[in-house]
Amino acid sequence: MIQAKDSLFSQDKIAQIQALSFEESMRQQNIALAKEQEAEERKTNIQYGIVAIGLVCLLVVFLLLSNSVIINGKWIRFLGILGLLLVFEFLNLIFHGFIAKITHHSPIWMLLIMVALASVLIPFHHKIEHWVSDKVVAKNKRILIAAAKRTLEKLEGTADVGQNPENDEP
Repeated sequence: MIQAKDSLFSQDKIAQIQALSFEESMRQQNIALAKEQEAEERKTNIQYGIVAIGLVCLLVVFLLLSNSVIINGKWIRFLGILGLLLVFEFLNLIFHGFIAKITHHSPIWMLLIMVALASVLIPFHHKIEHWVSDKVVAKNKRILIAAAKRTLEKLEGTADVGQNPENDEP
């Protein structure tokens, strides 16, 4: 009887130890999974940050180039449209993750929400695109014309010095 109780007690203890061991291994797996998810989320956030910094740098370069004589109106339009496309696609990326969490990746709901978002963003995109096309290109043309006038004035000034009519004798 004592041996049977000891054997049963021993089996219970072994089962408890195995259960504790299993729970500990599950806890360790959950901790490892949480660390992995945090690392992936951190990596994604860093990439979003890099893209945002890149977009700001592109905007600064665009504004600097549009106020110079280096590029013409066609390049300004191209860079403006490219920059706007990048900004709105970046917004789509950010909203896509948020919408996926809300809708639990349901394609129908995601499509409807993305269409609603696009219906808001597209008119805004067109207004900014027209602003870039009209205002910034016109400003660049004024800068190019002013630079051309300064160049002509310099050329006329040097031509007048070389062609002094008082020093010419027939």
